[in-house]
Amino acid sequence: MYLTLFNINALHNYYKSGVCKKLAFIPTEDCLKNIKNHKLIFRQSESGFKIAYKSIDESGTPLIDPAGNLFTFTITLKDANELLNITNLKVDSKEYTAKKIIYFTNNPVDNKTITHKFIDDIKPHIFSYKFPFTANNSNSDVAKLEVLNMEGSTILGPFTSVKPDKDCNYFYKIDLSAYPRGKYTFRVSDSTNDQVDELIYIDNDLSKQSIFGLLEIDYNNNTLDEYNLSLIRQESFWKYLIVNKSDSVDLDSFSLNILDSSSEHPSPYEKKYDFEKGEEPDSHTRISGFDTVIFTSKSKIPFYEDSLLNIELLKTDRASDPSAEGISLIKHLPNPKLSGIINKNSESEIYVFI
Repeated sequence: MYLTLFNINALHNYYKSGVCKKLAFIPTEDCLKNIKNHKLIFRQSESGFKIAYKSIDESGTPLIDPAGNLFTFTITLKDANELLNITNLKVDSKEYTAKKIIYFTNNPVDNKTITHKFIDDIKPHIFSYKFPFTANNSNSDVAKLEVLNMEGSTILGPFTSVKPDKDCNYFYKIDLSAYPRGKYTFRVSDSTNDQVDELIYIDNDLSKQSIFGLLEIDYNNNTLDEYNLSLIRQESFWKYLIVNKSDSVDLDSFSLNILDSSSEHPSPYEKKYDFEKGEEPDSHTRISGFDTVIFTSKSKIPFYEDSLLNIELLKTDRASDPSAEGISLIKHLPNPKLSGIINKNSESEIYVFI
């Protein structure tokens, strides 16, 4: 009889179901050995996976006790462009970059919801470490480096006289072949750069792979039988660039406006959204040579599987009553494309040609 050892659910609040089907979990080589040696079964599902163990009695006693083992899984994306654009991967004030690895772990083990942090890189046991900063003077500056394990003990260094190369880059040959795979802190500084800690995962096999993330489940007697990996939807200011391509609207005679004509939006949207209009037309922005009017939402709008409706484009006769409702040009303006990019001002640009 096989019983659940632990179950992993991938969740994302962008989707109506709350379930994320865009992640694939793959046991590492060492993890597969653990699974085989402990007579476990690994089963993928649309939203995650389950590890089951063989029980020898009705009370659930395992045939081989898996306590004290670390189970590591790589995470790859089934639709990278979509998932990365709809997901807020920021950790504290740190932004996600393509070089970083998303890292999940059940630490503490009694927390059912697992959120991520960043690993700065994955490297083999022997490699040349490049410092995350450069020297000001390649002739006189020196840097300090020490490597710490996850208990905070220094295992290499401190090396206090690391010299830069002629291009002011610092490098140091690292040999961790006597140490197990896993996470290590690389602590560096020099006379002009404050201390920087980089979290680097050491693994010869994983360093050759292109992966999105890692999941580590530290299994002991307090480990829960179910964990949720929770990803959070992105949000942005929506910036509509209305391009008068057909010259169908005489901007001398008519004014464009964006109106939220919904009585109330369903969750997770706010009840109403207001948009701020720029110059009409914008004196600094012309798309493909055409007059352009720019509207930006006053508050951030969440990305969600169900589109935000009733964001309406209207034109109003400048000679008419300013309170007049106007003529509808587009009843439902488009939402941002999932493959789009949020700019440095937290804006999603949406181009609308009329």
